[in-house]
Amino acid sequence: MLPRQLRVRKDQIPEIMRFGKSFLSQTSTLKIIHSPNTPQESLFTVVVGAKIAPLAVDRNKIKRQFRHIISKHKSNIKPGFMMVFLASKMAPKSLFIDIERDILYLLSQAGLIKNNK
Repeated sequence: MLPRQLRVRKDQIPEIMRFGKSFLSQTSTLKIIHSPNTPQESLFTVVVGAKIAPLAVDRNKIKRQFRHIISKHKSNIKPGFMMVFLASKMAPKSLFIDIERDILYLLSQAGLIKNNK
């Protein structure tokens, strides 16, 4: 589970959507913006629209999967960013391992994975 302190607040999401840089994959889109207010950690949120998964049960499942993947890999993610993950139409049909691969791909494309040297 991703703690509340590591989640983007609802009022910050429009700013990230408007000014954030986008990265695309099959199961999701990543929007990021640098956050000087949180230099010691990065903040995350997951958005799953009703058009993507009409049932709340399915939307919540996708959010739980994304949050689990983020919390699992948060020690390898560079601090000081706010991120919004937007689920695509492929997310409800995808396996957990595929979603994890896509999230790690997006983070590496954005240059947010720490070098473990």
